[in-house]
Amino acid sequence: MFEIAVTARPGQHAEEIEKAIDEELAAFRKDGPLPPELERAQKAWKKPDHSRSSAARRIGGIADRLNEYNHYLGTPDYLQQDLARYRNATVASIRRLLRSN
Repeated sequence: MFEIAVTARPGQHAEEIEKAIDEELAAFRKDGPLPPELERAQKAWKKPDHSRSSAARRIGGIADRLNEYNHYLGTPDYLQQDLARYRNATVASIRRLLRSN
């Protein structure tokens, strides 16, 4: 699951933006990530989250994630397995996944 956030320039229409997003997604499905893109994404997962201002918010975020694991997977301790998926991802494994869908 992922989300795409877009900020339009003044004068751009939704149709233009949707077309550009669709083209980017099609290119990504075709070619997958480039090695530097995957490396950046994996490094981002290792960085502490500086966007949150307090420890309480970080703890709340962790609690929310554990609750999601429990709700959707029936186990709140899935965090380590989930992190391993990100650590062990390769360009080849992502491309295989994209082509299988």
